[in-house]
Amino acid sequence: MTWDVLVVGAGAAGMAAALSARETGARSILLVDRNTRLGGVLPQCLHTGFGMGIFRRELTGADYAARWADMVRAAPVALCLDT
Repeated sequence: MTWDVLVVGAGAAGMAAALSARETGARSILLVDRNTRLGGVLPQCLHTGFGMGIFRRELTGADYAARWADMVRAAPVALCLDT
C-alpha cells in the first residue's frame, strides 16, 4: 500500500499533523508510533495547563491527549502503533 502522508509520532503534534493533512486533501494518511497508545508523553501529565488554545478549556495532559486521540480515531487515518 502507498500513503499520501506518513506521520511519525502520535503525540499531540503528530495527531494534529495527521488531521491537518486530511483537512487539506490528503486521501491516505498513516500515523505511526513506537508506543502502544496515542498521546506520546501527555497521558502521563496529570496537571492542567493544556487545551486552552485548541479546545478553549483547561485540561490535564491526559485529557488533552484523549481528545486528540478521539478525533484521530474518528477520522480516516490509519494507525500503526507499537512499531
